[in-house]
Amino acid sequence: MKKVTYQDLYEFNFLSDVAYSPDGKHALFAKHNADEKKNGYKSYIWLLDTESGETKQMTFGGAERGAKWLDNESFMFTSPRGEKSKTPKTEYHRLTLDGGEAQPYFTIPERATSAEPLGDGKFLVVEVKHCEGREKEEEEKALDGRDLLVFDEIYFWFNGLGIRNKIRNTLGIFDSNTGKFKAISKKYTNVAGAALSPDKKHVLFCGTTYTDVSVREGGLYLYDVETGKTTTVVKQDKFGVGAPTFMGNDKAFFTLNPMEFAGQNPYFCKLDIKTGEYEKLPYADCEAGGAVGTDCNYGGGQNRKFYDGKLYMTRSVWGNAHLMAMDQSGKFETVCKTDGSINAFDIADGNERNGPCRALHPRPQDRRGEARHHLQ
Repeated sequence: MKKVTYQDLYEFNFLSDVAYSPDGKHALFAKHNADEKKNGYKSYIWLLDTESGETKQMTFGGAERGAKWLDNESFMFTSPRGEKSKTPKTEYHRLTLDGGEAQPYFTIPERATSAEPLGDGKFLVVEVKHCEGREKEEEEKALDGRDLLVFDEIYFWFNGLGIRNKIRNTLGIFDSNTGKFKAISKKYTNVAGAALSPDKKHVLFCGTTYTDVSVREGGLYLYDVETGKTTTVVKQDKFGVGAPTFMGNDKAFFTLNPMEFAGQNPYFCKLDIKTGEYEKLPYADCEAGGAVGTDCNYGGGQNRKFYDGKLYMTRSVWGNAHLMAMDQSGKFETVCKTDGSINAFDIADGNERNGPCRALHPRPQDRRGEARHHLQ
């Protein structure tokens, strides 16, 4: 058997961000490859025909990410085009399944990590920016040619992200018609997770708020899209909060971690959207959306989804990450327990053409192709 060399690593295909079209006839996924010359990764968007099993490369620029279906025949994605900008911005483009040249869709004048369509040209967006609104020119001067930088909070640096002093993940609504961004989260809140209800009327999000020293405790908040009102569900007091996920329009899931000892798994909770009350489910002793820690993965994607009365999620089981389903009482069943790590998946609704619903995830063994698992 031939020995593995470092050159072999450049042949690896890392698949991520799988997403079914609304009718389930197609699925998008991202394919990543290491780029030795640029010391980075190239990313492309591919299309899967779920009936024939054939795949087709849809983008060729090498920097396309964040694909979101707009309808059954078109999707949007991010990609920098043209000359490199001196100021942060995120460019979205629209492409149809017929192929051809992608068309400019809208541009956010900040670095954005996600954008969920709300309708009428509005999007639920997470922007990464300076929370105090410091002038970009001052930031550039401070970073260009100076020997000294002043930091006034901890943490001010994050491995792989660089300087994070006063940088926050800010949740808000971006109007592509006017180019304006309306913040939902507070000025000093660093948003860790957000979910949009199926009817697009509510946003559930969690995060930590701090001005000098970052804290482990977080809060959970419910935003009403129609009224613009934000309600506190869990105060930032003594719990770590995470994994906000809607279970229909009236219920939602999230996790609470009392952080009593290192490595403690959180409690799973179910929230009533109308009353704002929540209850703890039976202790599962696992993470919601768990994966295997390894350097052989790249990319991300959805690891929780509510479908037909059950919340599907990845769950780490010793050296593997399986696909599980949890009913609303907190009882689990195993859906797929293939050896390896399932890091992202999606579920297509069943219909006469497709038969039962289907879960799609990258094959965990070698990451060189996609695999479908039929739910019984």
